[in-house]
Amino acid sequence: MKIDTKDQLLKEFLEFDLLENQKLGTLIKRIERYLAKSTDADLNLASNVLKTVKADNDQQSFDACCAIATSVFQQLEATNPWTHLDMFSLSTVIGHASSVSQTLALYEEMTDLIMDDHADDIEFKKIHYIAQYNLTLRLLRAKYLGSDVEMSKVDELFKSCYDYTLKIAKKNNSPMEHVLNIRYGIYIDKQKIASEEMLKLQKFGDRKLYRFTRDEIVEFLSYMNTRVRAPLSYILAGSQIRKRRIERDMSTMDLAAVLGTEQSAISAIERGDDGASLDRLQAIAEILDVKVGYFLGDESQKIEKSDPFLRAIEAETSFMEEDHKQFLLKLVRAYSESHYPNRGKLKEKPQDLH
Repeated sequence: MKIDTKDQLLKEFLEFDLLENQKLGTLIKRIERYLAKSTDADLNLASNVLKTVKADNDQQSFDACCAIATSVFQQLEATNPWTHLDMFSLSTVIGHASSVSQTLALYEEMTDLIMDDHADDIEFKKIHYIAQYNLTLRLLRAKYLGSDVEMSKVDELFKSCYDYTLKIAKKNNSPMEHVLNIRYGIYIDKQKIASEEMLKLQKFGDRKLYRFTRDEIVEFLSYMNTRVRAPLSYILAGSQIRKRRIERDMSTMDLAAVLGTEQSAISAIERGDDGASLDRLQAIAEILDVKVGYFLGDESQKIEKSDPFLRAIEAETSFMEEDHKQFLLKLVRAYSESHYPNRGKLKEKPQDLH
């Protein structure tokens, strides 16, 4: 058996493709074997970074990932000055700091160090880019999970990181451009943007990034759905409402009059430009003499039972009200084409969902 050296393991760590989950576990085991024989702070830091990433890739909860990442932040907070390895480690796991205030403190410290001592160093610029890219995910989580700093500051920093990283991603023709736009769409409650950018990412051909980004979307759609922050119905139900209204020989003016709202509001819902809450959908369903499920489709019956991802989603949504569950499952199904290489084209084109 080849004996790993510290230098070799750190070199592999700094060059590793963090989306390669199977090889990720192998590298962790090799580092752990080294640490079992010899204590080393750098490799201990690398091991905890990789364990955090693997937990995230394995779709463990955000809190579980934060718990693993805590040791990374504790080690970095006790380190002075930071090395290239320290800043690379921070940029990789900054999305899993347990608090937003801790995230911002570490990010600001790293930014000051890079700007003061490494402003012209390409490698450090790359680290700063990765940090801001991953920071957009932490700030997005802050919006849905809560923040221990003012949301105005969260909004300001999200916009700053988004603008900076998007500019670089576009310049390099990187698929990260679409991931950033997906996060932006979710951040501003515009699922239509997220859906369109997801299709672009899928066509880009980076299947690993597509898979992890899809899981990220499901996470935030779950937040929105269970908290009833932004009903998902406007993505799905508009065309069905219009279809049923026409079948009942009603105009948008007729439907608006019965609902006690403006004609423009009905038109916006049918176009998908505005959302219909579940209460509003229920009222429309009663007027049009259908069940609410008519607007959603019976997606739970269309789940590919052999697919572990969709089985997991079905289990995770089992606690939801059926209408909420149907919304989520239908959107997940639309985002899942790349998970089925033999399926061919989407049965429902994304534009039909808006």
